[in-house]
Amino acid sequence: MLGLSGSHRTGKTTLAMEFAKRYDIPFVQTSASAVFELLGKDPKVDYPIEQRIAIQEAILYAFERQYAAAAKMAPLWISDRTPIDLASYMLADVQRETLAGNPAAAQHLLDYVERCLTATNQWFSTVVLVQPGIALVEAPGKAPCCPVNIEHLNALQAGLLLNEKLHARHFVIPRRYTELESRVQAVASATVNALNRHKEQMALAGIRIH
Repeated sequence: MLGLSGSHRTGKTTLAMEFAKRYDIPFVQTSASAVFELLGKDPKVDYPIEQRIAIQEAILYAFERQYAAAAKMAPLWISDRTPIDLASYMLADVQRETLAGNPAAAQHLLDYVERCLTATNQWFSTVVLVQPGIALVEAPGKAPCCPVNIEHLNALQAGLLLNEKLHARHFVIPRRYTELESRVQAVASATVNALNRHKEQMALAGIRIH
């Protein structure tokens, strides 16, 4: 199971779609914005920390349901987001005064990050970080396209990938790789063993990968 991690507006969905098409594997498209909409919330709004954690928990639950469905459908698939992304967005909301005098919320947040790491281990064998590099474009219903915020999220995700509790293999696409072709090849190189097994299974089934 392959997962792309990265801040919003870095091209993860486009990359995952192209990779899935090229290697004939299912694509799991996630949408945090859809969960916000379902909850009647706006991803461009900064909510109080307890409310923010509740929203993030709902997003993780929705994502895990999609991962579970994909796992039943095929042994190899790719998603445009992982729980690592969710942990980084939660941590990005924390300032020193955010949790001042609220130890229960602080523990709740730490527990959520732990859940994200556990979920990543459960559903993904490989996580590839898609770094900022392409031109940033605002989109309706999405989180604000703020370059500094996106850099913050990228740094948090890079750090989370080094967490000793994370068992999935991890790779980072260099920033200079802004063309789709170079990004597809980077993901392929990172997941070569899984793709080779997939090709062998497809060949045995008489299916040719384009």
